[in-house]
Amino acid sequence: MSSSYTATVTQDGRWWTIVVPGVGVTQACRLSDAEDAARELVAAGLDIPLESVNIDVVAEEGA
Repeated sequence: MSSSYTATVTQDGRWWTIVVPGVGVTQACRLSDAEDAARELVAAGLDIPLESVNIDVVAEEGA
């Protein structure tokens, strides 16, 4: 069974801040890494298998 989560990303200087509501916050150097970083955050934070996590990345306005 898979679980879906939405990750909101905003650029903060040269980093991307990634927020998964109800789970936590992480960062990535590149926007292309945001989905993987969010997936790892959810899997580790909720102690669920990485392969069962689906992430929808939403860039905030101006990102």
